[in-house]
Amino acid sequence: MPRSHLDDASAKEIFRSRWRLVTKVFCPLKKADAWVRVQPVMDGSPPCPKLSSAGQRLWRTQPDALYVRLGKGKLGYFVDCVAIEVCTSSINFFNKRSRYQPSLTATVLELGERWLRHIRSKIRRAGDHWQEYEISPGGHDGLPVRYMTVIYALDDDTFHAMRGDIIPRAHEFFMKHSSLETWTGPNIRRMFSWMAPEAHFYPAVRH
Repeated sequence: MPRSHLDDASAKEIFRSRWRLVTKVFCPLKKADAWVRVQPVMDGSPPCPKLSSAGQRLWRTQPDALYVRLGKGKLGYFVDCVAIEVCTSSINFFNKRSRYQPSLTATVLELGERWLRHIRSKIRRAGDHWQEYEISPGGHDGLPVRYMTVIYALDDDTFHAMRGDIIPRAHEFFMKHSSLETWTGPNIRRMFSWMAPEAHFYPAVRH
């Protein structure tokens, strides 16, 4: 039976065991690149990617779960991100929400060559960009975050209490703890399909 109040450790175990490593659920267009779960860390994995402000070494955030889609434009590689933050109280929610406020400071995804090499063998169907992107041996890189969406998973009581009082911002979505274990349901998948930048355009391009 789905649990209505999860601690961080229980939620991360659900992400590891039930949420796919590679998925197209956030953008179901046929030829869209897949999203790769880079958080929470897998057993035996090198240090996983984290979000940080460009040029800063002290500020980093490691969401409870993070899906990343690697893309390439005229000026180089970039990432789109879907972060999932599990909140255990209203105070915890407001603390985590403050990490994703719009800012003049650019956000980057820090990733290392060891992690990239480790993950490649597990994500062969995620798209060519993951196989083509190179980092110097033992090095680290910072990829610009082009697009960021955040899902806040609230315990069921907090979700119902705050539902009428919180005005979501354009990048914010909300769900209950009890929904984390049933994330493949059609209603949740419908919400997920709104989270990619392609969802802001109508009609969608159907490749």
